[in-house]
Amino acid sequence: MLSNLSYSSEQPESNKIKYLALGDSYTIGESVDERERWPNLLAEMLEEKLDSPVDVTIIAKTGWTTDELMDAVSAARLSDEYD
Repeated sequence: MLSNLSYSSEQPESNKIKYLALGDSYTIGESVDERERWPNLLAEMLEEKLDSPVDVTIIAKTGWTTDELMDAVSAARLSDEYD
């Protein structure tokens, strides 16, 4: 599953932090509301502490092995650079 969730305020693109979260059920937040997923909570905390917008991209699925995760990253053809 690939989801791109943006937590951006009206600030210049150069101040934006780009966060790529990779993983399995802990990352995707199995049975947890989307806002309560760890990557989204971390992005929210970073925005508050750094006063900068955070874009979150999550590549994660329950039960994935490392090989499956690597395949998903390759298939996503990520073009952005991440912090």
